[in-house]
Amino acid sequence: MNFSASAPVRQPAPDVPEHQLPLAPGPEETLQASENAVAHLRLLWEHRRLLARVVFAGILASALIAFLIPTRYESTARLMPPDNYGGSLGRCRRSREHCQRRAWD
Repeated sequence: MNFSASAPVRQPAPDVPEHQLPLAPGPEETLQASENAVAHLRLLWEHRRLLARVVFAGILASALIAFLIPTRYESTARLMPPDNYGGSLGRCRRSREHCQRRAWD
């Protein structure tokens, strides 16, 4: 067993000679591919009513499930008590007390 810690070395990709490169598809292959596409589209068009029913049933089922699932909300709140005469609330309280004292003076 070889327990070396070195990473495996990437081997270079073999060079492919130009005469072995794949050629562009010929006219026969292109014609056959377009005929296959037309056949698939015809099949979909022939069964369009069935496809429409399936799509409508899926939309209806998903809407029904969405409305039947009960809504659940969860929230948390943390209230911090005000500092003793600190912060903005403390200032308001102090100024009110000060104003009340001056009014009695």
